[in-house]
Amino acid sequence: MPIHLRHHVFAKERLVAFSDAVFAIIATIMVIPLKIPEFVTDGANFNLEDYIINSDFALQVAIYYLAFYLVWDAWLSHCRVFHILEHVDDFVTFLNLVALLFISLLPASISLVSSYPEDSLALTIAFLNILLISIAMFFLVFFAVRQTQMLDSLIVEAVKVRTLKWTLYAPLLINPLIALLAIIFAWGVTDQPKIGIITLFMIIPFNFLARFILKKIQVRYLRKRVIYLTNEDEGIFCLINNFVSKERTLALSDGVFSIIGTLIVLDLTADIYKKEGKATEATDFLKEEQYAFYSYFSSFMIAGLLWFIHHSMFSLISAVNSYITIFNGLSLMFLGLIPFGAGVASSFIDGTNTNNEITSVRIMVALIILASLSQLALWSVAHCEKSKCLSNEVNSHMIEFIQLWKLLIFPFTGLLVYLVSFSSGVTLNHFYTYFTFAVPVLFILPRAMLFLMTRIKCFTTKASEERPVSAVSDLRYSRIQIQNEPADTTGLIYNQHDNNYLTTDTFKKLPGSTTSVDGGTITEETN
Repeated sequence: MPIHLRHHVFAKERLVAFSDAVFAIIATIMVIPLKIPEFVTDGANFNLEDYIINSDFALQVAIYYLAFYLVWDAWLSHCRVFHILEHVDDFVTFLNLVALLFISLLPASISLVSSYPEDSLALTIAFLNILLISIAMFFLVFFAVRQTQMLDSLIVEAVKVRTLKWTLYAPLLINPLIALLAIIFAWGVTDQPKIGIITLFMIIPFNFLARFILKKIQVRYLRKRVIYLTNEDEGIFCLINNFVSKERTLALSDGVFSIIGTLIVLDLTADIYKKEGKATEATDFLKEEQYAFYSYFSSFMIAGLLWFIHHSMFSLISAVNSYITIFNGLSLMFLGLIPFGAGVASSFIDGTNTNNEITSVRIMVALIILASLSQLALWSVAHCEKSKCLSNEVNSHMIEFIQLWKLLIFPFTGLLVYLVSFSSGVTLNHFYTYFTFAVPVLFILPRAMLFLMTRIKCFTTKASEERPVSAVSDLRYSRIQIQNEPADTTGLIYNQHDNNYLTTDTFKKLPGSTTSVDGGTITEETN
């Protein structure tokens, strides 16, 4: 009887795909509350730069990054749990849904903290959310390691090792402990809830430290004590070496990119048509909102090209280690703010070269630079572990050059636009337009040059193959003048390969060809 009928278990692939989609949506929609209110921008004296620096907006951005990290950390824990599972049953599916339920509440609870940073109750709700996530994931791990019929056959003995179990449990304990410490600071030690928020940010360094220590423990103890560890099984290999499944990494990344492309268009399809005093004619309306449409086109193209870089990188990456995972999460974190940057650009770019327009362009370009630099760091880390993380195709210098070219386009062009924004003699809107149209051209330039060189090479090769072979034109056997040439070369044949003369009797044929000498004439037929 099949195992899924005998034990009432099912394949995990569909549940994993569903979970990755939910994680991608949660990680991306957290940027929606992050916008500049319209009632603030309506004032004639509104200054975008002062608003970002002097208001609580910087705190809101920081809390967004914290929430993104919490979702990313929960996704990593989810990956580790499902590394050891080969099948799932009804109870595991239910626990997984409960965990996703509490994770999906993170955008709401974290937004509550950003909206009411002075209220200790908001911080308490966020702490309870983090605690419930950890409890749900803990029970998911606890139940999974005790159901041998659902485990990978190579991991059945491995999960009996106490050290391995603690490497699964320990990361789940850090977040609630630090969140509890933040609550103590917010309620008991001080009357300033912002101190509790700052304490909550300590989750990030402590989590990285704990994962680093656990990785050392895994390398030192687990490989010695678990006798069934082999590199042939992806689950056990990823678990022991702290690697993440490439398929799950791509699923999460593609989900984030697709939702980013969708969120960019929200301002174009919703708020833009609800403005008071809008034009009565469609022609006048399109003229008034031409920069909003242009902002959408440019932002979508930039997000698409960043996805293309990500796609080309991971087509050459064969394994995803912990450092690649970190920089991939960092790039997705910056990319998640691109819909916000696109919304700011569509609100303030109007061709007038005002301070607000310049600031909005700087925000957008800064996000592009940070996301592209994270991708460059990802590729550098993968290249440092070339034997473990990259496929054999990367041995080609041309492939490496093209990939590096793609990775450097956005940092250099973005930095150029950012520096030009400080020049008063340049209309920044026009320069930003040139930047948007120049980047796609730079992307296809190396491929176009490679295609042209290949066509030229094929043309010259074909022409040389069609050229008749004679004693004078043959490149391998010709009577040419060389140094130390014998005084009398009558009856001798010059061998260009060995740089000497051969007599007719000692002449040897080349492999794959038929060569003869008849009356001083060289004739060759290639097989």
